[in-house]
Amino acid sequence: MAFTALIAGTTPAMASADTKGIYGPKGNPSLAAASTQGISSLTFLYGGAFQFAAADGSNMFTTVSRPALAAGDFHSLGEMAAESADSKNIVEVGWTVDRGLFGDSEPHLFVFHWVNGVPTCYNGCGFVPVANAASVTAGMTLRPGNSTPQFTIQHFQGNWWVGFGGVFFGFYPDTLWGSSFTKVALTQWFGEVAANSATPCTDMGNGLFASSPSSSAAVAINFIGGPAANISLNTITNPALYSATRTSSNSVHFGGPGAC
Repeated sequence: MAFTALIAGTTPAMASADTKGIYGPKGNPSLAAASTQGISSLTFLYGGAFQFAAADGSNMFTTVSRPALAAGDFHSLGEMAAESADSKNIVEVGWTVDRGLFGDSEPHLFVFHWVNGVPTCYNGCGFVPVANAASVTAGMTLRPGNSTPQFTIQHFQGNWWVGFGGVFFGFYPDTLWGSSFTKVALTQWFGEVAANSATPCTDMGNGLFASSPSSSAAVAINFIGGPAANISLNTITNPALYSATRTSSNSVHFGGPGAC
């Protein structure tokens, strides 16, 4: 199998479920971590899409936004998650606004993973960074705007590689899962809000409902070593606050302003 380069000539330096899909939550903070920020409870709200398909990985191009994060809430993010069929083993990549994690209100590149249903930590816990000429690193500040950079997760030669903007910047080795997780069975592309109530004042995406053509989106979704993308919408947690719209077989818009 050939490694799928993000940009021609780019190669790695080798060194709660429902009938419409599974959201996770993924990349979620623990209640203990949240309590250090004065957050007494955690509610997760979602809008996005999924597909069950065997593959080596997936690409998406997605909008990087700077959602307004209410003082009592934890994070707002957009991500792709590559998962086992039971959703217990997961590799994630995306952007997040999380003041507790980064100390500011800017979007940051993040990676995260789960092992046998156990969450780990952001940008570490076995993640192996790889030096690259573009200086892409997990945790770096991203520039929000109308561009849609590419995010990639791909299994290759014993590692789960993670890419951003045409650059593979690190990997999770198979040994973290005892070499038992080497193929994608379920992939999801979505926005997530981790809040202190069921009616948060935090934006998802850029704060626009998915019906707006200017809302946040994951587009040009495709599988690596798998079938053509034909995504389905997940159940939206609270359609009055956030929404998602399938705009094609491989594109989904998501977002909303929350309750305020």
